[in-house]
Amino acid sequence: SLPAPQQPFSAAVAPGAMQQPQRVAFSPDLGVSPVCQEVAALCRAAAGWWASQGAELVEACPDLRDAPQVFERLRAHHFKRNALHLLDDPAVVAAIKPELLWQLETARDMTQQQIDWAVSAHDKLLAAAKAFFSSHQLLLCPTVMLPPFDATVTWPREFEGRQFPNYVDWMRTCSAISVLRLPAISIPCGTTKSGLPVGLQLVGPPGGDAAVLAAAAAFERAHSYVSAVPRDPYVLQL
Repeated sequence: SLPAPQQPFSAAVAPGAMQQPQRVAFSPDLGVSPVCQEVAALCRAAAGWWASQGAELVEACPDLRDAPQVFERLRAHHFKRNALHLLDDPAVVAAIKPELLWQLETARDMTQQQIDWAVSAHDKLLAAAKAFFSSHQLLLCPTVMLPPFDATVTWPREFEGRQFPNYVDWMRTCSAISVLRLPAISIPCGTTKSGLPVGLQLVGPPGGDAAVLAAAAAFERAHSYVSAVPRDPYVLQL
């Protein structure tokens, strides 16, 4: 676990409690995923708010091309160490959902060579992120590549010619950040023309949790998105 912060995070989000970032980076896709043009445009416009507050806004991100594969392999390694025994019970195999079964089978079939590559590539990603945040205080990007989709769809299988064969592959703008072990938060930043909400992901340097929360709180105070409900929740009748 990490040491307790010097001041409570609740104090960090108070108006004026922390200096806002001076150099902010924006990436429409982190170089790892296609992103809906409308989603990217809304996130880019939201990123412009920091420029209006005096920050230098640049389009940049660390080299994350290996991040999705590292995420999937390290995740599979975790399942291999902690949950592979579930495949030994036919009753459990028959009861679990297909996505979990795929995850367990992927873990079972993964080789030590694949794990070793992921561990080495992960070290390089962490070093790249550390170097990036030596000259940037905040990284902004879309939370996910698409607006919300129908609740009957478990995950999008294809977008702009890219196939997504499993349930985590379409969330690359999330998984690429998760694997970096950095503080991140998603906040509402607008709605599509059809009224669907879009999220902006704020990512900070190692140990920068308070600064990320302060930046998110400042944006929320300046906009009404957080209190807006585009439409009543959709209820699927089973």
